[in-house]
Amino acid sequence: MQFKESQRLRADWDGSDCDHPRILKEYDLGAATTDWVCDTCGKEFSREERDHFNADRDQ
Repeated sequence: MQFKESQRLRADWDGSDCDHPRILKEYDLGAATTDWVCDTCGKEFSREERDHFNADRDQ
């Protein structure tokens, strides 16, 4: 997901809870950033946060 798209998602999100169904790699101008992003609400995750979140979800 492009950085500007994740910014738009965060700006448009109504603040309600999100279960972050899909977390995608974030890119800015074609280069990978160090973040991962929920494609529903735009919340950013570090790789460690994403791994921990996915591990919790799999239990």
